[in-house]
Amino acid sequence: MRHGPKKLTPGEVKDQLFDAHRAYREGKEKLMEKSITVTESGTSKLLGPLFLGLLFMGWLVVVLWEPPNREIFDVTGFFSIALVFFLSYFAFFHLSKLIFKPSDEEAADDTSYFALFSACESRERRGLHSAVFGLANTVGLVLYAILNQTGLDAWRLF
Repeated sequence: MRHGPKKLTPGEVKDQLFDAHRAYREGKEKLMEKSITVTESGTSKLLGPLFLGLLFMGWLVVVLWEPPNREIFDVTGFFSIALVFFLSYFAFFHLSKLIFKPSDEEAADDTSYFALFSACESRERRGLHSAVFGLANTVGLVLYAILNQTGLDAWRLF
């Protein structure tokens, strides 16, 4: 159903839209991986205290201000919980790099720490421990906020 030199059929338009959407999703995934890799590879001594300060500010907001969980979750969805996890992960990760210096083997390995599994055992252990501490902190923060706002006793959850 072409009329003229540059007219496209509906099937061709649909294919181009699907290709554009696939390229967008691939670009978004690459950008996310790149941003995590860049944040992990930072060797600045300010990153650990920066992420720790942001983590403490998050806890202070939840403890002192008691934000309305339902409205925050309605607006941001799981983004707020993911943000708390990544702040926790990077805080524990960069503080562990300040306390326990990376070995030469760990510094030479180019696998992302966030992959959690690597050929370098110490790199894998650091990423796994940071993820576990980050997850525990996130669960603790979310449970504290839920229990504080609903008025439930903690023992009723179990």
